[in-house]
Amino acid sequence: MTAVSKTRSTPRLADDEPGDGGVAALQRVIVSIRLAIVASALALLLAGVDPVGRHPLAASVVVGVATGYALVLLRRVDWERQGSRSSLLVTAADSVLALAFVATTGGGQSPAAPILFLVIIAAATRIRLPATVLLSLTLGACYLAIVLLVDPTPDPLGQRLQSGLWLALYLLLTGVFSASIALYVERAHAARAAARAEAIAEHSAATEERDLRTRLLATYQAQHDGLRAILHDFRTPVSSLRALSGELADPATGIGPAEREDALRLVAAHSRQLSSMLDALAAVAASRDPNRSAAAPQPVVLRDLLLAAADAAGLRPPQLRLAVTPSDTVVRVDEQRLRRVLINLLDNAARHGRDEPVDLIATVSGGWMTVDIL
Repeated sequence: MTAVSKTRSTPRLADDEPGDGGVAALQRVIVSIRLAIVASALALLLAGVDPVGRHPLAASVVVGVATGYALVLLRRVDWERQGSRSSLLVTAADSVLALAFVATTGGGQSPAAPILFLVIIAAATRIRLPATVLLSLTLGACYLAIVLLVDPTPDPLGQRLQSGLWLALYLLLTGVFSASIALYVERAHAARAAARAEAIAEHSAATEERDLRTRLLATYQAQHDGLRAILHDFRTPVSSLRALSGELADPATGIGPAEREDALRLVAAHSRQLSSMLDALAAVAASRDPNRSAAAPQPVVLRDLLLAAADAAGLRPPQLRLAVTPSDTVVRVDEQRLRRVLINLLDNAARHGRDEPVDLIATVSGGWMTVDIL
């Protein structure tokens, strides 16, 4: 089986993607422009040219209020945030102050009339398209009333009406245009956020797929290792049974009754081992868990278990010197797993003992079993 692993990098937010920092920066720009407008209004008022100087007291009050208002917003930039109640109040205050300054500095002839366009553009960043259009219509109607009623010029009514209507129309178009751009930017930002969310979801799915493949590979490896261990465990008793059956069946070996009895005992021990291993495999197959413990603890004669493990490791008397205390002890252990440990240790002792006898000493006392291999 061939496994292919795919790796995808984690999506990163683009540097130019608008976030809370970008919104705050835009709000600071709007506040700065408001301060610049107030400064320009103060400069017009100080210049005192006609028609700005027609109502100096009223214009001064308007500029004073506007200055304090601009300074407050300089400290409370968050009031400009889109969709909040404060944004509606800020828009209303901008509109009222702008109309008041236009009215007190010449009406239809006021050089401050373009401030109304800036009010609409700034409002488009805070309020929705319908509200921006309504604001444009309202400012246009108020400006038309100022043209007709405040400081009227000697021009004919029709001409003044036409002049007021043209600027009101431009205010409406400015509102529609500014709100449309703001809506377009908002939707583009939403689309970018959706694309980023989709990229994160795809990355998460790819990560989960990679983790799943890793777990599957680990499971397959565990099954492979388990199969190799099972084959190794089966090979040892089968080899011993083959050797013992050959000795028992061949008259030429000339083994005595005592050796024959020991060989038959070992055959029985190895047979029990094979039966225990088959039971463990059946339990594993039932649980479908290759890492499950081989078997539950079962009672077993300790001396027989040690002799079978030593035989599987190729150790027999006199090469093996066995001592069990008490000699007829029965212990409750996981026979298959303990046998595997003993075979490995005894096999190492036989191979690296320089042909010296191996002492296998087992002692059971106080519910504990101690096995020494020397």
